[in-house]
Amino acid sequence: MTAGSTPPRLPSVSKGARIAGAILLLAASASAAELDDDVNRLLDQVRARSAAQRAAPDSGLPDAYRASRAPARDALDAETFCVKATLPDDPGFDYCVNESESRGFTLSNSTSPRINPVGGGVRRDYEFSAPQNARQETGLLVYEWGTTDAGADDSAWSMLSEIIFLPRRVTPSVRLSRSGAEYEVTLPDGELVAFDAATKEIVGGVLMETAPIDTNKDRFARKFAGLKYRGRGVMIRSDQRGDSPRSAVVWGQKKYATAVWGAKTCRLSPADVWSQDQTSFVGSPNLYPTDDAFFAMLRAKCGWSVSAADFD
Repeated sequence: MTAGSTPPRLPSVSKGARIAGAILLLAASASAAELDDDVNRLLDQVRARSAAQRAAPDSGLPDAYRASRAPARDALDAETFCVKATLPDDPGFDYCVNESESRGFTLSNSTSPRINPVGGGVRRDYEFSAPQNARQETGLLVYEWGTTDAGADDSAWSMLSEIIFLPRRVTPSVRLSRSGAEYEVTLPDGELVAFDAATKEIVGGVLMETAPIDTNKDRFARKFAGLKYRGRGVMIRSDQRGDSPRSAVVWGQKKYATAVWGAKTCRLSPADVWSQDQTSFVGSPNLYPTDDAFFAMLRAKCGWSVSAADFD
């Protein structure tokens, strides 16, 4: 090749040829026993990657859901509804088709052996929502319900957890990982949670599932979804069976929500977080359209020195 000339373009090599080449290189430098082990290991990796890609649904998710964006407004100013559809290649994924009016999507775990070993209609649903794309109601609902004796499909059996992540900087978004094996969800505070695309089990990020769905036939003894938050923001969670997690009093009994910030925890009344006046068009709305007001309440009720500026 002469100086200044363009080097010749090498022919492209297929994935199969690269694998075959790797096997030949192994053969040239290894004994028969070592070759068998190395080849089998290489082929196992290829099979596992192919299986994960086959199991992953087609990325038919609308482009609008794949990018995080700031809330369109602070407060809800009108009643809004989510018009739901299911991804054609993933029956465990619902989303709001009217995304410009009400952003939201649901990942439903009905098949995970570790988290949902019972199956048979028992489900754990993760519903991320931002009604009217407003900061005020952006959050996560976790439903556990089913159609077996261990979790009958009615409100008396349903286990609900409402979770707020602070600061609420973006509306939730979701995209498939590059491998296609995971859904990568961006929480309202900008942190990430990874879900197995096939089973909808949490497999990474700032949330961790700590226990399978409790299918105790005694509904009064059932435990709520085991979730641990490992992020740097603030998480507020309220649980309730057969009623609204936003209610401060249920069946004549006071109930409580829990705020978590790092190693700190604080017990709150749901009335500190949500209105108890159910005449609103959203019913018991969140009291804080802005994060500054929300953090002011946490400073007063929990004694925490915390503000939105701590998360810049």
